Amino acid sequence: MFEIHYMIFAMIGLIGSVLFMVLYIKIHNQQKRIFRLVENSQDLVYQFQVEPEHKFLYVSPSIEKMLKVSVKDVYANPRIPFDLIHPEDMPKLQNKLSGKVDYSQPILQRWEISRGIYGWFEEYATPVYKHGKLVKIEGIVRNVSDKIRLQKELEFKSFHDELTGLKNRTAFRERFHYLNEIDLSVGLMLCDVNDLKATNDNFGHLAGDNLIKETASILKGCVDDYTSVYRIGGDEFVLLIEGTSRRYVEHKYELLLSLCEHHNEESTNSQNIYFAVGYEHSRSSMKLMDHLFKQADEAMYEDKRKTKQQLFV
Repeated sequence: MFEIHYMIFAMIGLIGSVLFMVLYIKIHNQQKRIFRLVENSQDLVYQFQVEPEHKFLYVSPSIEKMLKVSVKDVYANPRIPFDLIHPEDMPKLQNKLSGKVDYSQPILQRWEISRGIYGWFEEYATPVYKHGKLVKIEGIVRNVSDKIRLQKELEFKSFHDELTGLKNRTAFRERFHYLNEIDLSVGLMLCDVNDLKATNDNFGHLAGDNLIKETASILKGCVDDYTSVYRIGGDEFVLLIEGTSRRYVEHKYELLLSLCEHHNEESTNSQNIYFAVGYEHSRSSMKLMDHLFKQADEAMYEDKRKTKQQLFV
């Protein structure tokens, strides 16, 4: 009876050992597959020790393609990330290593990918604490330069006029409503191109487009730190002049007329440009933007009326 029990226990032990080996091999193979996956990933995977001293515990080979530095150099010099990050994004790196960021959110930052050239990278970082103290950070970093570039292109197209490159009606409305909520001196100048319809009818829409582009070129000559130009309609433009005096707005008006006159004098292959202009200034923009726009609009139509009267005199 004892021998039977012994054989049973021996068989159970043997089966257990076999199962353990099978499980061990399975887990080991799985770990090897995961490691190969990490090693071959285009994304950068890392483990960085924060305490007791800064050093990389692991960094994937993709760093060599991503940031043009060798894995060996990164292990030898944990200061490399500080050397490669864009100066404006340095606080993000410092806050990440001191536990002062929201680790549940991606960290967007710029790293130098070639001498003087920076790429955009999105990082998901996980902090590791020991006895309540941050000791390690594990993360994965992905190059999102193409994504950011596309976003910027879409944003530019959303807020800029395709024909002239000027800011568009959407951008104007956004700035208009912003100024209406703050207290800032502001000047508003409306410009309406004369004879655009006649140009389109007589010479075609291509000629009309050229007229608009040349007008935009003239208006761009008025842009400075205080002045922005918008195309808000087919032949309608607006200058927003912020944080200046009424005299400064008057100076912009005089400059605009001078630029237009100079264009007409120098122009040989294009038609002369004329537009009606109306402007108004207020020491405060708060809750007054609609009124300011109305006054400038009335002044513009008065200028247009006077121009037509002069033509028939």
